[in-house]
Amino acid sequence: MCADRIFMFDLPTNKLLGGIIKRYLKGKFGDDKRVDMTEGCDERLDMEFIRFVLTFNKKVRPLMYEILEDIKFDQHNLVIFKSRVEADNYLRGHL
Repeated sequence: MCADRIFMFDLPTNKLLGGIIKRYLKGKFGDDKRVDMTEGCDERLDMEFIRFVLTFNKKVRPLMYEILEDIKFDQHNLVIFKSRVEADNYLRGHL
């Protein structure tokens, strides 16, 4: 089975890191713990993950676009969000 539409977030590194730090601080000090976290699995700052995020846009992102070109994916069925607001607006218009 093949996908007929691809949704992709293409966010700047500083936004990605900001999200990691925000989730960590909310998990450590906030009143509202994430409900999708398994009991005893607390938010933590994982340096390997942070290194991955820091290099993602330079190393991985170009490969993702290259793969989409290689498979000749129909660009009309590719939805790229440059911000979370764009994704929210898209969903509001398509639900």
